[in-house]
Amino acid sequence: MQKQDLKILIVEDDESLGAALEEVFTRMGYPCRWVSSADEGMAAFKIMDYKVVILDCMLPKTNGIQLGETFRTMGGEDFKVFLISGIFKDKSFSNDAIRKVKAEGFYVKPFDIQTLANKVESLFEDQMEPDREPLFQLMASESHTIQDRLKAIETTETIHGFDLPWVYSLLVGTNVSGHLNLISADQEVSSIAFSQGEIVQVNVNDKTSYFGILLVEHGFTSTEEVEESLNYPSEKPLGERLVEASAMSPHAIRIIRREQMAIRLSRTIQDTSVQTSFLEHEVKKSEVAIDTLALSTLLNDWVSSKLSVKWLRAYYTPWMEHAIKFGPEKSRYELVKMQSLLGPVPNLLKMVDNRKTLQEILDTSSIYEQKVLRALHFLFLMRILVFDNRPLNSVDYSGKLKRLKIMLEDFEMQNYFEILGLSQKARDKEINRAYLDLAKVLHPDKLDPGAPKEVHDLQQQVFARIADAYDVLRDRNRRAAYQQELEMGLADEVLRIEAAFEEAINSMQRGRYQKALETFSEMKTRKNQRSDLITYFIWAKIKVGAPQNRLEKFMQEIGYELNQVPPEERHSAIYIFVKGLYMKLIGRTDKAYAYFKHANTMDPSFMPAKRELVSLEGKDKKRGSTDELTSVVSKFFAVGKKKSS
Repeated sequence: MQKQDLKILIVEDDESLGAALEEVFTRMGYPCRWVSSADEGMAAFKIMDYKVVILDCMLPKTNGIQLGETFRTMGGEDFKVFLISGIFKDKSFSNDAIRKVKAEGFYVKPFDIQTLANKVESLFEDQMEPDREPLFQLMASESHTIQDRLKAIETTETIHGFDLPWVYSLLVGTNVSGHLNLISADQEVSSIAFSQGEIVQVNVNDKTSYFGILLVEHGFTSTEEVEESLNYPSEKPLGERLVEASAMSPHAIRIIRREQMAIRLSRTIQDTSVQTSFLEHEVKKSEVAIDTLALSTLLNDWVSSKLSVKWLRAYYTPWMEHAIKFGPEKSRYELVKMQSLLGPVPNLLKMVDNRKTLQEILDTSSIYEQKVLRALHFLFLMRILVFDNRPLNSVDYSGKLKRLKIMLEDFEMQNYFEILGLSQKARDKEINRAYLDLAKVLHPDKLDPGAPKEVHDLQQQVFARIADAYDVLRDRNRRAAYQQELEMGLADEVLRIEAAFEEAINSMQRGRYQKALETFSEMKTRKNQRSDLITYFIWAKIKVGAPQNRLEKFMQEIGYELNQVPPEERHSAIYIFVKGLYMKLIGRTDKAYAYFKHANTMDPSFMPAKRELVSLEGKDKKRGSTDELTSVVSKFFAVGKKKSS
């Protein structure tokens, strides 16, 4: 039984007490109805299956004891009764009343409402399934206060690093100020400062400064001007030097500092376990901040590049039979509809209009599941969408059968942590939580006896794999041995990956791009991947090209795949070069030239960038010579070590 199944009827003619009782039980998550007369109580009891009835002994026209006896005649023993009274306080009266209506207790006014609420909860404790953690209950909450959000963050305590975008989205755009403190499983400490719902500072274990690189990438200044400023002796930060030299506008400093902050924030989102706590206090406003609009772009980037599909599938499995509906921030859609995640799924919101379940949307969509899941997750993070609080009673067994088959196939390729949607650094509490969330929807006992036999058999197999994973991971000794086994396998896998990667690079150098693309494509299917794999994959894919009749779709695919590179990894010479190839592909030769030039400046020995520059310069004699290009990347990074701008 879930809290939503435990319906409570309150019959109380005192408005203040009746309203207070209704509010307490509603906030605890129980469906509750308060009526003020015996007639209303009788009408409500006839049409609804209540598990708890709270009766005032003194009601207009009749009394609560007589009404309780009538309820017993109508409903039998399958509900609990509590009696309350401000007039009848005699012990013999209360004992007689309890006997007549078979009540659980008699409470004399005034009494502590929470004591009564706790008693009700304790009676059903053994029958009640555990709730999802408060942080994730908010996914199905249309309205809640900032205090509700802070309490959810504090009480959930330990989360997966991939849950951090949800935490950030709950805090940005509010009036809250304070510090969100994070401790990873490896004991790395990070702190994010919020001032009235804006992120104003990010402290992480990363001393790198991208200031000079970002200035050039954004076109605020040139590599030559950056190099000249770095060579000029001064204690001032690079940005101030460039402004004094009239090499760029002062507003560029604010833009780059905000992007630096975004890169560091992105580094907190990792495949690991994270302990969270929020200390609420006053924090000074800043002219450099990440607000709701800026966060929406970051959320798009993170969902595209940081969150794995395996994690998303496990995360949403408990929600499969819940309908999706519009949330409190539906109006934000106009602000974010051009984000890259939403481009491939233009008709997604039409499905929401029909109040389909998540399973139905995934099953009926002609678009690859990965793209739909990522787009939906982005819309949930923006609170444009929320789940209905209860799963729908009707089940599409054909869709469920398809989903179970996919899960079983995925499980064959996943380790125990991946089956439960966990990082390998997961703590005990996370393991228990993940198992319970999956058991609530996939335990064979949860399936209707009338479901097709094939569905029963598949669900039994799926849950058996989940149970196997849980049995190993919940035992710390067995978990440690299993982790060691995985690490040994990882070492062998890394050697195989490196060998395959070198082979693909050699193919690229010899111009055999199709062969390289095939190798990179195969490597993308493996569990453990190099962080720069996607960049090399795109490089080979662009060089192989596409048939003329699907060139537009090909360009869209490349743009989508470029966004799968995490923000903090978009500042290498290889990535800048590949971004130049993309610009050349879509006809932006001016931008392509700038990217190739920047890549060559970062790494003068990188010949592909030089060749592209020579090719473009041959088409445009007005362009400068590549002989003037010099490397300043090491100096860019050195600036952050001396004095971050």
